Formats: sequence, C-alpha cells, structure tokens
Amino acid sequence: MKTGKQLFLLLILIVTYSCSNEEDKNLQNTEIPNFVFEESRLLENYQIPKEDVISLQKLGFSGSSGVAMERTDYLHNETYMYYLMENDIVIRKDALPSMSNELSKNKTNNQSKQYHTTNLVDIEKGERARPRFIKVIAVNFTEINLIKGLTMAIKNYNDLKIGLKFTLEFRYGIKDRARMLKAEKDSDILVNEQFFRPPGGDAGFPSGGMPYGTINVGKANASFGIDVCEHIFTHEIGHCIGLRHTDFFNRSISCEEGSVGNEGESEAGAIHIPGTPKKIDIDLESIMLSCADGGETGEFSNDDVTALNYLYKQ
Repeated sequence: MKTGKQLFLLLILIVTYSCSNEEDKNLQNTEIPNFVFEESRLLENYQIPKEDVISLQKLGFSGSSGVAMERTDYLHNETYMYYLMENDIVIRKDALPSMSNELSKNKTNNQSKQYHTTNLVDIEKGERARPRFIKVIAVNFTEINLIKGLTMAIKNYNDLKIGLKFTLEFRYGIKDRARMLKAEKDSDILVNEQFFRPPGGDAGFPSGGMPYGTINVGKANASFGIDVCEHIFTHEIGHCIGLRHTDFFNRSISCEEGSVGNEGESEAGAIHIPGTPKKIDIDLESIMLSCADGGETGEFSNDDVTALNYLYKQ
C-alpha cells in the first residue's frame, strides 16, 4: 500500500470509544518512549522453503508476493521469522502449520464464495445474538494525525452497525515491559506507533475465531494527513478481521508499474464475497485496494460496506 507512489502499507461496533478523560492533553503528548519493543530485518538471501510456499499458496498467496523477515520481540524475549505478504500482511513461519490445519477444518463449513480469508472473527447470529466487542488499544501515540486517523477508522466500522463493535483506548507512558504486556493482555488488537520505520503499516489475518492481534504503523504516516492515516488504519483493521486486497489478483490495477501482479488466489484463502465486483468490474474506490495514490478519503466504498455486512451481519 502506498501514497504518492512512495507510501507503502508494509508487510489485515455499541459505539464505544474510550480515549482518556484528558483527550486534549493526550493529543498534545509528544513524549518519545525510550524503550524499543521490537525490531524487524529483511532476510535478503533467504530462500522460502518449498513446503512453506505450498502452505502460503493454500492460504491464498503466491510465493512472489512475499519476502522473508526476522523480528526481535523484546517484549516476549524472542526472535522469530515471518513472511511479509502483499506488502502488509504478516504470516509467522512457525504459525503456518496451525493455520493450514485451521484452514482444513473450516474449509467445508464456509459456504461464501472485494475477497476474504477462510478464517474470520467468530460472531453469534440470530435473534438473540449480541455484538462481539473488539478492544483496540493504541500505545504511546505522539502524532495528532495518527490519533485522529485511528479514531475515525474505528468510527468507520462502528457506523456500519454489524456484529463487530470496536472500543478504542489510548495509553501513554508505556516505557517498560510490564506495562506493555499489560496493554497487550487487555487488548484484542494492539496498535503501535513505530518511530523509525518507513511510512505504512502491517497486520495479519484472523485465527482461532479471533482478530489478528497487532497493527504496526510508522510515525511518518502523520505527514500525509488525517485522511491518509484514517485510510491506513481502516485498511489494516480490515486485514485483522479477514479482508484480502480487493485487487489481489492483479496489483497493477492500483499499484505502480513493476509491482507484483498476482498475490495468489486459492479457493481457501481468497474467497469472493457475493454482491461485490469481481475481476474486471473491480471496485476502484475500495478501502482494501493494494495501493493508494494520496487522494484517499479514508471512507468505505459502497462495495466495502456490502462485503462487511455480508461477512458480519447478525
């Protein structure tokens, strides 16, 4: 995902928005944490093993759409490898076996043919169904445009009145491992503003009926304005609840020349959502297009709304 052909989103409501009671103070908070919680590195010479390529293909990706990365997670005292797919989707290497097993288990139960992954967030349906609440916690945000963009993204989802209801809380002064672990434990999706990464963000797909638990965004996104920040967060939350890129089958539809053409399609991991355009009739206003041009409004298209209502209508 990019803005101005430079912004890449690197490698996815009762309206309850709980910021802090001191919202104005939070918006002006420019304190920079002195603790680095994680660091990622590109593994330039790493060849993705054949068995992993096969697993990724079953999940709906092509091998050419991914790169191997290594991340040191100082919060959990571990270093692990992951594949950055479609420029903004995180797939941990050690999670591939369980994801493949979950895929096989759910494949026969999913009758649906924007696109979504087989694994979605579990909700109850029927007359007595209640919305499922997803708690989003953003830590150590310093940029007002990011704060407002995330707030507006949460509102985008809550305004749909689907079976997912998001709450939002901003926490500050998270400078030690204990407080960060507490924020992670309290949240369903933890959002990190990272100071030294390029513009963009990354997220992942649902597993075990839960949304993907982390969104990382670059502080530099703030320079592109509130609407672009809103677009980035709405896009990444979409991945967290199971949305694929609308043009995953041909990234040249929204990306600059030379981008990977087909991210990979399979019956299992890139399922067309009934009622939305397919292939030639692609929705060029979708929030889930692979790339953006800097003129984003940050709002859902009509087909995005159709897709989310189909997936999560109670």
